[in-house]
Amino acid sequence: SSTLALMRKPSFCLALASGSVAYIIMSFVMTGTPISMHHFHGHSLIDTKWVIQSHIAAMFLPSFIAPVLFKYLSIRGMMLVGLTCYCATIVIGLADVSVNGFLIQLVLLGIGWNFLFVSGTALLPRTYQKQDKFKGQAINDLTVFTFQALASLSAGWALGFINWQQMLLLCLLPILMMAVLLMIEGRRPNQSP
Repeated sequence: SSTLALMRKPSFCLALASGSVAYIIMSFVMTGTPISMHHFHGHSLIDTKWVIQSHIAAMFLPSFIAPVLFKYLSIRGMMLVGLTCYCATIVIGLADVSVNGFLIQLVLLGIGWNFLFVSGTALLPRTYQKQDKFKGQAINDLTVFTFQALASLSAGWALGFINWQQMLLLCLLPILMMAVLLMIEGRRPNQSP
């Protein structure tokens, strides 16, 4: 089937969105954190390093319990929890710019990334036929990592023009877009096993 036919499938678009939103927000916020913490909020480099290290641990540790979570939450449930973690990240970031505020924010960011990326990756192979495997993966990888690069490169630039809170509010756009896609896709009969 053609690339266009794949792109028309809501479940394929949802898998693509899950991986993309996971990386857009994680890269944007994580890249901006050291600049925001150290330069704008005066936290020490040691505290900043600790926050980033905790974030990286939070990105990968949930994978140890992912099979159990999939069993109880389903793929779409995992996506919803991931988006909820991202929303909590924004709320905490708006309310608290202390070291602990950044720490909780970045740990939630890591967990949100894990849930969204893992669930998007799990959904992807269920959205195309066997003969479209390479095409499906290629479209996914190109989309996800192009968005990641753009988000990462624009974080420092964004902090030059807007403040940390405004940067976090920008993250609501991709979250909202994915939430709408999740709702639209959820209304369709579930074709995946």
